[in-house]
Amino acid sequence: MSLNLWGIRGGPPLALSPAAGGVQSILGSIGKALSLGMDFTTKLGIDAAFTGAEAIGCSMTMSF
Repeated sequence: MSLNLWGIRGGPPLALSPAAGGVQSILGSIGKALSLGMDFTTKLGIDAAFTGAEAIGCSMTMSF
């Protein structure tokens, strides 16, 4: 869906257009480095565990 309120023809805004091949490659490399080489489901499980631990830790400090 486009927010082209004035009816100007052209493409999507530059921020929404697909990235060039070099940019995609760089972003992909950065993404792999930040995920420490884990696949999505493993990283999601670890993130969920840390979020649960944080919630338990916060609830324990709030009760005292």
